[in-house]
Amino acid sequence: MLALYICCGVLALLALILLLPLSLVFRLEDGAFTARLRVFFWSVSLYPKKDKKQKAKPLKQKKDKGQKEGKNKKEPSTFQKMVEEKGFSGAVQEVCSLTGKLVGKAKDVLAHAKLYPFHIRVRVGGQDAAVTAIEYGSVCAVIYPLLGLLSSAVRIPDPKVTISADYSGVENELFLQGKLSCKVFWLLTALTMVLTQYIKEKAETNQKSQMNKGGVSS
Repeated sequence: MLALYICCGVLALLALILLLPLSLVFRLEDGAFTARLRVFFWSVSLYPKKDKKQKAKPLKQKKDKGQKEGKNKKEPSTFQKMVEEKGFSGAVQEVCSLTGKLVGKAKDVLAHAKLYPFHIRVRVGGQDAAVTAIEYGSVCAVIYPLLGLLSSAVRIPDPKVTISADYSGVENELFLQGKLSCKVFWLLTALTMVLTQYIKEKAETNQKSQMNKGGVSS
């Protein structure tokens, strides 16, 4: 009888774990992207990763003022580097393209997930009205199709989207914030399907390679 109680307790605990809500909280502001994984009150940072080696150590000697200022300077983020290389609209296109690919690969999980809250704010600024208008059109051309793709893949109860053009010379701005929630059960189910598909494709590839080797040797 005790064994039966233990088995029932273990099964109840597994069922509770599978029904736990798993949340991915992400934010993109001022070119800096952060992502955290949360389960109830427990959370872990996914990006950026904290460097364990960077710990405060007592200094035996005083360093030069210039060296301290150089170390305190923050390196540009990945998004800021993209803006420098491709311009603001090009960087937004890269972000939307990457998001679209991720949505396509995670559609099995997203079908059982919820994206709430979800907020996008884009401001295209510049002093040249013609250039600003072109940039604004380019940004709208990639964001609105992405929103349509997201809406078809995941439930978004109350999306807040603001895209504006400012001709007063203000800086460009991309703000993205959201929380993607899903039950652990559906995540494990999707991962199992992906792993099964991978094993199947791997087995078929190995079988074809063995058949090709056999044909060559004969």
